Amino acid sequence: MARSGLSAGFLASGETYRKYRQSLDMTTTREREASALEEIPLLPWGGGTKKLERSLSTSGASSKLQVTICILLVELAERVTFFSVIANMVLFCTVELDYTSATAVSISHVFIGMSLIVPLVGIWVADSYLGKCKAIVISAIIHFLGSALLPVMAFPFDELVEHHRSPPYTLTDPQKEGIFLIALLLISVGIGGIKANVSAFGAYQLRDLGEQELQSFFNWWIWLMNVASAMACLAICYIQQEVDFYIGYLIPAVAMLVALLALYLGRKSYVHLPPSKVSPLATTLRIVFQAAKNTVRWRGRLCGHVDSWLDRAKESCGGSFSDTHVEMVKKLERIFPVFLVQILNRTVFYQIPTTFFLQAMRLNLDVGSTGINLPIAALNLFAIIPILLLVPLMDRVVYPMLEMCNIRPSPLKRMGTGHFLGLLAILVAAGMEIARKNVIEEGGVVRQSLGGVPFNASSINALWLGPQYLLVGTGEVFVMSSGIEFAYTEAPAPLSTVVMGLVGITMGLGSLTGAVLINVVNAATPGTEWYPDEPNEGYLEAYLFLLAALGFVNFVAFCGVASRYKYVAQEEEERERDTLRLVTYFEKQGTRADDDDDDELVDWERQLDALNYSLTASL
Repeated sequence: MARSGLSAGFLASGETYRKYRQSLDMTTTREREASALEEIPLLPWGGGTKKLERSLSTSGASSKLQVTICILLVELAERVTFFSVIANMVLFCTVELDYTSATAVSISHVFIGMSLIVPLVGIWVADSYLGKCKAIVISAIIHFLGSALLPVMAFPFDELVEHHRSPPYTLTDPQKEGIFLIALLLISVGIGGIKANVSAFGAYQLRDLGEQELQSFFNWWIWLMNVASAMACLAICYIQQEVDFYIGYLIPAVAMLVALLALYLGRKSYVHLPPSKVSPLATTLRIVFQAAKNTVRWRGRLCGHVDSWLDRAKESCGGSFSDTHVEMVKKLERIFPVFLVQILNRTVFYQIPTTFFLQAMRLNLDVGSTGINLPIAALNLFAIIPILLLVPLMDRVVYPMLEMCNIRPSPLKRMGTGHFLGLLAILVAAGMEIARKNVIEEGGVVRQSLGGVPFNASSINALWLGPQYLLVGTGEVFVMSSGIEFAYTEAPAPLSTVVMGLVGITMGLGSLTGAVLINVVNAATPGTEWYPDEPNEGYLEAYLFLLAALGFVNFVAFCGVASRYKYVAQEEEERERDTLRLVTYFEKQGTRADDDDDDELVDWERQLDALNYSLTASL
């Protein structure tokens, strides 16, 4: 009896193993996932093939160049506007709109968070309804309207009226606040539609020209993003801080208008990608919603035993989605905890345009005793330069050298390094805040004016904030590049847009968490605010130490998640090794087993049955 069961199990394992080996030889895991899409469409690039081929055949090299320039101009204008708005937002809100420091920083956090979350909606709208080209054009128009409202709101009507002796007219403070918030809303919506689609749309225009042209396109793309941030942090922010805000806001509005004109001029040369009506994001969300609803409704009575609550959405378990779809979404469930512990790390990163900016406002900005004030936003270059230098250095020098020494740091280990550097940056910022206030108490005070409003500042030069900016920027090199690599290698290829959406949501929630944390802390410390209106008073260093403590807890949680995580490649290797080990064992022991070994054979049969089940599921 036991011998016959063993023989049947061995034959089943041999057949399963042969199929498994054939599948490994024929295709990789990602290729198998992609091939499933031939039966079940998840990608938005479906349909309209003949139309696209006709468009490609009529596109020449000159039109491709024109299209590329137009798309790059759109990205340049969008980035210039974004950095021009966030870089000096705390200064504008506190000086021009008379907001408290906590309110100004909260508005900055919310705007950044919305600008990072809205692109997820932009992907869905473009894939399901508008197509990428229409989505980009409409988003650019909305973006321009928001950008145009900012210089109108900041325009000094009072000075113009006094000069020309005209009838008095000016915007009241509530009107300014209302226009400002509407402008931020429109800009965030515009950013969502542009950022979600313009890179993919641009790459699609060049996809028939070869890999080298695509690589060149993305190189220029990254270069322009950094040019935009440098322009905003140096030239535009200096104009806002030292000349006038309305001129500083007028420049990105004009840039956005130029981008719109460029889009219009290149309209006849675009290769249009029609909407597929099937969005990977929408499909994924429907699977998650249905699985959650069925799990709550039936409380485990549906389909008996399931390996995951997401199985409740399978057709075989009473749901309405194919097993292939659900299995791909289940692979996102594995990486979700890794994204969850990124949120507080993002909160640390977005202290740059908020808390760090507030610190710099109360430090000596005089450059070399020349009487010229340093643009506070220029300190962001301390965070940008490590990214520009270390990314190619790590990719071309450090990692190859480690590879030669047989050291291969995994993406999660690299991300952990970035988490640690971010935590260290907050501790350095807290120490700097204590030193800044001590110098003021000892009489080291300078009087300086920002936006026409005088402040008492510490005599410590603002450049001493450079180390904390450097630490955040260096940490970003490890967190972002490794995080994107982790997401793309561990998630199913058809769900790449969903994965990037998760990255955006993580970043956005990190910024929104900063806004919530500030208000909760101030509500819990009435009269002795940890995020004071005047940084020279209150206990801003206590807020930074609290943020460091939360960051430490988050770092420990990340280490726990990372230590238990098994990579897809590692699981496949272990599965193949276990299969080979069992098959080899039965080849050697099967013919020599006798009736005295029944207990041992039954145990091996159980292992083999479990192995057969896992292999069949994986195939």
